[in-house]
Amino acid sequence: MSIIQPTDAGIQALVALAAERHCTVGELIAAQVRDKGAAPAQLPLIVGMFADEPDLMDEVMADVYRTRETQSLRGIGDSNGQGAN
Repeated sequence: MSIIQPTDAGIQALVALAAERHCTVGELIAAQVRDKGAAPAQLPLIVGMFADEPDLMDEVMADVYRTRETQSLRGIGDSNGQGAN
């Protein structure tokens, strides 16, 4: 087990964060330790929504690639990369 040697900048950052959150440094550290075991909040990603449908996801991605190969994302004479209006 290693011992953490906080720097002055690290301590100042902790004090500032605690002040911002209206708590003490001890409360801030306790909350971090307490919440360490909690699963991180995750936003549902579209790919993750198809986790049980790998064949469907393969088909969707294949269609995306086919479309990208045959269709331009830019309009005619559009040099700024914003696509057709």
